[in-house]
Amino acid sequence: MLSSAVIAQKSFEFAGHSIKPGEKKSIMLPIKAISGDSTFIPITIVHGTQTGPVLGLIAGIHGYEYPPIMALQKLRPSLNGNELKGTVIMVHIANVKAFFGRSVFYNPVDGKNVNRLFPGNKSGTLSDVIAHTITTEIISRCQYLVDIHAGDANEDLHPYVAYYNYGTQTAKAKQMADALNFPWVIISENLPKPGQPTIYCSAESVSHDIATVAIEYGKLGQVTSEEASFIQNRLLNMMMSIGMLRGAISQTSPAFEIRKRTSIVSNHSGIFYPVVKSGELVKKGTKLGLITGLFGEILEEIVSPVNGFVIYLSVTPPINKGETLFSLASFE
Repeated sequence: MLSSAVIAQKSFEFAGHSIKPGEKKSIMLPIKAISGDSTFIPITIVHGTQTGPVLGLIAGIHGYEYPPIMALQKLRPSLNGNELKGTVIMVHIANVKAFFGRSVFYNPVDGKNVNRLFPGNKSGTLSDVIAHTITTEIISRCQYLVDIHAGDANEDLHPYVAYYNYGTQTAKAKQMADALNFPWVIISENLPKPGQPTIYCSAESVSHDIATVAIEYGKLGQVTSEEASFIQNRLLNMMMSIGMLRGAISQTSPAFEIRKRTSIVSNHSGIFYPVVKSGELVKKGTKLGLITGLFGEILEEIVSPVNGFVIYLSVTPPINKGETLFSLASFE
């Protein structure tokens, strides 16, 4: 619960802007690569009148994942700095070029996946600079962070929230995940070793011991108002749970815990025919789909290597060698 005593709050300084206590300000953060390619990141900062933590909410690292983007559109007007303890930094669309280019996974400017480039490189291509900017300008300012994703245009995905069992942030990350109240929670131990690239936005945040969760909600590049509201309401519940907002915290239901995942990648380029859906229980040896050549010849039959559930799968016909076909939650 918030203290009834109002503690004097200083202005929040961000990228040359000064946000006063109680103020909500939206800015365009410019991004420019040494190649001359440029873009911007639309950001809203809500600065509370009382001192508290800084929470980062990041959507649109993949520009075709619409529910997170639309959820922050809904969340922005519902946050009032006079009712907030701490500061919220909302990244509305991290990858604007991919959003307006309707590009699945990749930035159309340089063909790179921003969520494979962290901590980024200020001397790299545009996607490298986007990752670097998020690392240095957003993540570095936060005590809490939510990296919000959805199933892209080719992905049938079962909703889940994920966090890393790593460092002192783990307990707070679990608290955040519990308050988000998703049906599945994935707990990962696989953070890169010190000195190695963190690769993912959430992993970069965790490497700094910032309490971090990742959300996956929505699928097939589609979005409904209900999906956006689902994410918005759970973010508000999470903010109440960490003391940034007043209000009654919604009761949470026990989530199905996933501690081991298995990925299946394609050994061929061809046409993919899945026969299962996300959320389905599968047994080891169950047929999951097949890949044919362009004339219908069978190139590969895909079977489950484990007992488990389907977290997500690719469902569109084209598949390239090395691409992920399935992510499975596996259990003994």
